Amino acid sequence: MYVCPYCGEFTGQKFDRYLRHIKFVHSNEPNFKISCTYCGQGFTRFSSFKSHLDRKHKQQCAQDHSLDEGNDDPDHGIIDVPIEDEDQADEDDDDIDQDTDIEKITKFIALFVLKTKEVNLVSQQAIDSMLDNTKTLVDHCLQTLGGEVKLCLAQNGLNWAEINGLKEVFDNQSSIYETALGPVANEYLQVKYLVEKLNFVQPQSIVLSQEGHYEMKDGKMKYIQRKETFQYIPILETLKALLNHPDILTEACNSHTSTDGKIRDFCDGEYFKSHPLFGVVENALIIHGYYDEFQVTNPLGSRTKIHKLGAFYFILGNISAEYRSCVNLINLFTLCKVELLKKHGIDRILQPFMNDIGTLESETGFAVKVDGFNKTFRGTIGPFSTDNLGAHMIGGYKESFNCLRICCVCMATKNDIQTSFSEDEFQLRTKTAHDRHCELVSEDATMSTAYGVKRASALNQSTFFHVVDGVDLDIMHDQLEGVLPLEVKMLLQRYVQEEKILTLDTVNERIINFEYGVVDRKDRPSPLKQQVLNTNSATISQTATQMWCLARVLPLLIRDLIPEDDSHWQNVLLLLQIEEILFAPTTSPELAAYLAVLVGEYLESFSKLYARPIIRKQHYMVHYPRQIVRRGPLVRSWAMRFEEKHSYFKKLVDKLNNFKNIDYSLAKRHQALQAYLLQTSAGTLFNKALKYGPGERVTIADAGLEDELEDVTPTSLVTVCKWVVVGGTRYSVGCVLITALHYGIHTFGLVKKIMVETENEVVVFQCKILQVLKHEQHLNAHQVCLSEEVKYIKHEDLVDFHPLGLHKGFECNSTKSFVVLRYRVDYI
Repeated sequence: MYVCPYCGEFTGQKFDRYLRHIKFVHSNEPNFKISCTYCGQGFTRFSSFKSHLDRKHKQQCAQDHSLDEGNDDPDHGIIDVPIEDEDQADEDDDDIDQDTDIEKITKFIALFVLKTKEVNLVSQQAIDSMLDNTKTLVDHCLQTLGGEVKLCLAQNGLNWAEINGLKEVFDNQSSIYETALGPVANEYLQVKYLVEKLNFVQPQSIVLSQEGHYEMKDGKMKYIQRKETFQYIPILETLKALLNHPDILTEACNSHTSTDGKIRDFCDGEYFKSHPLFGVVENALIIHGYYDEFQVTNPLGSRTKIHKLGAFYFILGNISAEYRSCVNLINLFTLCKVELLKKHGIDRILQPFMNDIGTLESETGFAVKVDGFNKTFRGTIGPFSTDNLGAHMIGGYKESFNCLRICCVCMATKNDIQTSFSEDEFQLRTKTAHDRHCELVSEDATMSTAYGVKRASALNQSTFFHVVDGVDLDIMHDQLEGVLPLEVKMLLQRYVQEEKILTLDTVNERIINFEYGVVDRKDRPSPLKQQVLNTNSATISQTATQMWCLARVLPLLIRDLIPEDDSHWQNVLLLLQIEEILFAPTTSPELAAYLAVLVGEYLESFSKLYARPIIRKQHYMVHYPRQIVRRGPLVRSWAMRFEEKHSYFKKLVDKLNNFKNIDYSLAKRHQALQAYLLQTSAGTLFNKALKYGPGERVTIADAGLEDELEDVTPTSLVTVCKWVVVGGTRYSVGCVLITALHYGIHTFGLVKKIMVETENEVVVFQCKILQVLKHEQHLNAHQVCLSEEVKYIKHEDLVDFHPLGLHKGFECNSTKSFVVLRYRVDYI
């Protein structure tokens, strides 16, 4: 008996019908994958799977087909077989519901169109052409097939015209395809089908203003009306579409709060636990908002301001943190031209969103139909992330960073932050005081300078959310694009330009020749230009990921050239210790308290060593410990994954090459993509496809994995390969894994082999243990050496899922091997 592993709706004894069900119902789903039962190789495309069977297992298929024809055992192997004769069909083959089949074909075509158009960023014009050509191709194939059938009948002495009903079949041979194509034949019908069948949430064009004028056109005076609009995607409708997927509904209805006192997510913080909605209403929805601006044209072009867009995103915070890193789960709720946002004000742009939030927060909440029954949900805004300028704009603070009050968390001035390096030394903003300040500013605008606020934010209309303790500081913008570039720049200016103990050419040569390892290769920093050191800015022309990589390997790059006990170098090492805590996915109140001490030491040391004043982004560090305790690890609310969402729109603009109503075009295409991505079967939405490279197939016994895979028969096969992608993270031979952690002491393993048992999707790493000789504090790295001990470890048993690199330094460190941590893992 064949049972569909995706939906369970199909059961039957014929594999060809099972295969047809998989093809027409599931093969166009976003996370589709299927494994070969002969060798276990996995495929994400149905056509590749079929081709594999024909090329690799033709004889086995033929042999099993002969068994299948006379085998009553429902458990015999699942194989590909030719379509059987009608008299051998299952009992229910004669009871086919043609209308149901046509509906399935229509859905197949709709998903095919969606996948082709949105995943591959194809224009509607290309889709229309493709459907026309497909119809022509189908007609031609059917006509050819009909001719061959007529010829075959004639050769067997039968006149097809005399067979009752056969003439009608030939005359209407294209009717099934045409009937199935009808509901999705053009763009209008496709959108209609998406709304009715696939939970497509259409963007709404909200009019900000409209004006008209007369102008001469085609020799006639015509009245032209122009509207200024932005796009809003109703968040309640989006939530309904999300919660209609069983996987998201399961996440929303099951808390992932930690019970061991550690802080792993927003729900482990004091803010969540004491929240009047999250802490009281079970399964309240957490709306994690984000705002940022991006260019859709050449940033050096002449139309950058016209085509600069502001995007508001949200992700459902109830989803577990390991799944929220998936960009596809980030939803758009507003898209607006920045020039209109500044002209009409961000509060007006946010108003439709706040209206929906008001409904979500109400006592009655909003209802979602689940399995035919209405289920009521309530929720509100949880974290709201953005860059510093966005935080000030959204929060209603002064957007000029040259104003008196420079911080949106406290009442600090520029002078205050030069001498005070602990949060206890600053007067924190409170909801009551902030609301009073906004009231006074509304009465007297000159008070804006004194309080650092311009207006009350639209977000404060929420019953449960307030910008004072709701807008989070972002370590991507503050650290990777602020503090770290400044620190590295100040250090190099001193060593290169003042003390002249090294040259920029030496630094660049080492950046180029450094052994980054398989993990950091793609993020290797770019060589530094001389003009970078000659400017007073806090940038060194590196991306955020490049800066993170450069900061971690900087000690290995230049430490051998720095004098012992150099105070400036000690300041850098202090900052690197801080970064390891800031980027840790798991932390604790005790670690946050230790962070506060380190931050105070670092800022005080920096102010004494350098003539340059402390900048805003350095001051924000004093507020990090409290944010960690109250709102969870900083990486849970940082902007890195949201920023990745911009790349979709930028790629789409390149394909569209049309800037008329660009915000509407992008929003509409994005919503179609999100509708497609939700068309996964239950249990597969969060399953990122397991991918692995080519390799040798060996038995579990030959691979020596009997103990690790004790539930699998020793004769089963595994693939020995050089790389594998698990949950979106790539592991390669030569990377380093943290295999164990005992009382703060790390055990590292150098990956020598990667073995994949495809049937159960189990990944096993063969590692040679790296013996830790010592922790080189002046390098912020662990010195290791390769031992002869070999250990096998499953992916699921790793201490931390991020692979590391094995590095060597220069000169005296060139013969030594080092491992540099990305963050603190002793609290995981």
